[in-house]
Amino acid sequence: MRTALWEGLFFNGFFVTTHGFILITLAIYFQASPFLISMLSVMPVIAQVFQVICPLYQKCCRSQRKALTFAAIGARFPFILLPFAVLVGLNEPWLLFVVILLFSLMSAFINNIWTTGMRMLIPQRKRGRYFGMRSLFVTSSGMFFTLFYSYLLDLPWKGVGIFLVTLLASFFALVTIRLLSHHRFPKKKEPLHHLDLRTPLTHRNFRSFLTFCAVWVFALELTRPFFFYFALEYMHVPNSFLGQMTVITGLFSIVLYVIYGKVADRFGNKPLLYIGIHLSVLSPALYLIMNPANVHFALFLDHIITAFSFSAVNLAFFNFLLETVDDPAESYLGVYAIILGAVALVAGVIAGLLAQWLRPFSIEVFGQTFYGIQFLFLLGLIARLCAGIPLKKVEAVKDPRLRGLMKNFFGIGIFRARETFLGFSTQYLKSFKKTGEKVKKPSTFPSSAQTKQKKK
Repeated sequence: MRTALWEGLFFNGFFVTTHGFILITLAIYFQASPFLISMLSVMPVIAQVFQVICPLYQKCCRSQRKALTFAAIGARFPFILLPFAVLVGLNEPWLLFVVILLFSLMSAFINNIWTTGMRMLIPQRKRGRYFGMRSLFVTSSGMFFTLFYSYLLDLPWKGVGIFLVTLLASFFALVTIRLLSHHRFPKKKEPLHHLDLRTPLTHRNFRSFLTFCAVWVFALELTRPFFFYFALEYMHVPNSFLGQMTVITGLFSIVLYVIYGKVADRFGNKPLLYIGIHLSVLSPALYLIMNPANVHFALFLDHIITAFSFSAVNLAFFNFLLETVDDPAESYLGVYAIILGAVALVAGVIAGLLAQWLRPFSIEVFGQTFYGIQFLFLLGLIARLCAGIPLKKVEAVKDPRLRGLMKNFFGIGIFRARETFLGFSTQYLKSFKKTGEKVKKPSTFPSSAQTKQKKK
């Protein structure tokens, strides 16, 4: 258990270079096109589809420890190529793409194997406290490494900053491989479940939830990498400023997860999703009016809005998934991963092609220059607004009116954390389904069947 805590602490030493503004900075240095940047962004979501074949991979490796070690080597060892490439001046975009591709694909196996093993290792009564503590370590180290790397990237000699960041990332990648190889899981063989991908699609409420997920993921992936790309490439914002804003978002999020946990407990996850989705619309709106004169203030507002909106979405999203998933959980999560991977691929291709085509265009209106790539932010804004429409059709355990939620929102205490402190991963969610834990319907919101019975 201590080894897993140390692995989580050092994990962000290289993980922060695989997403966000640090990845975009690396992509710009390696001369990646907007299309390739878009594909780099959606790669982790697409790779989750490979969790479906993870049981077969474990069977081939014959033990969880070997499977975890081989997957860690495949995912993290290629990072050592990056500092050598920077050192010899080989800034080819295909090299960065291969490293991120291998990391994304093999990380899908790591997440599956690691979570399954930790579920057997940690008693159910201790999971909430343990994963909450680990999440706190991971979040804290993530903020530290993000801020530290952002200052390195702002060194006067650009190549030196890139070299130091990639060198440190490769070092921590090797350290985590060593730590993962020392994980000792109980020798307990679990039967390989046959994935029935048809049964989940007959579940009407789950289909409605998948429709909402598809629209939401499409809206996110349409613009995700281009916020930082626009700030760095067009507004020329320093990496250190983006690092500071990312830390502010992280600090706000830690507090907001506790507050939103109380909100979800009392009112349910669906209203919380509504709030998060509609708040997130403000982010692309800010990028539509961003210019060199207001860029720092606009980015500050954007990161505050991101903390408030995505803390709500991240917490409620997977809890809401828990309400819609039935047994066998593996089949439902398999369909969920396939649908989201396919949608992310489509969104990434469309966004990349549009960004590639729109990049040369610009227009000046009343003295302010609007760039062609900002058209993507307008599309993203519309897509995020549309995500609330299919959400209405998903049945929830608790579904009060938003008026009641907003009326009581500021009267809720903030001091009791929940087991969902920093959100669920789909695999952590899977472990809860396997232990037989169910979401109970509150007596204050009786089901339609109970209401009919009372009338009789």
